[in-house]
Amino acid sequence: MVWSLFNRKKSASPLSIEDAIVRLTADPSAESRSRLYGALKSGRLFLAANDIPKAWGPDSFTLEQATKIPVLTSSAPGGGEALLAFTSHGEATRRNPSIGTFAMEALDVLRLVLSENLAALVLNPAGPWAGIPAADIRSILGENQ
Repeated sequence: MVWSLFNRKKSASPLSIEDAIVRLTADPSAESRSRLYGALKSGRLFLAANDIPKAWGPDSFTLEQATKIPVLTSSAPGGGEALLAFTSHGEATRRNPSIGTFAMEALDVLRLVLSENLAALVLNPAGPWAGIPAADIRSILGENQ
C-alpha cells in the first residue's frame, strides 16, 4: 500500500460543547458521552449569577484575585446539589431572561464542582441538557477516584 502525505484524511474539527450535548441527547451512548467529555477539555462555559458586580461591566477582563460570587445551582439528578453551567449567555437567559453571566474555561468549572463538593454539573438545563456526576469529573480531570 502506498501512502501519500497529500491525501491524508483531514481530522474533524473539534466538537463544540453545545453540539456534543445535542449529540448525547439524540444518542445517549458511551461514545457520545466521551465526545462531550473531550469537548469539555478545550471549551468554555458560562456560569450564571443573580448579582454580577457592576464593576465587571459588559467588557471582557481577567480577575486579578479569587472572587466569591453565588452562582446558580439546582438539585442534581442523582441527589445532592449540582452547579448549573451554560454553553452561552443566550442559553442562560433561556432559563432566566434577567440573569447575568460570566465565562470560565470548562476545565476550571469542572474543578469548581469538585472544590465545592457538589454532586454534579448540569449543562444547559433548559435543554437539550447533560448531567455530569462528580465521579466522571474526577475522571475527566485525571484525578484518582
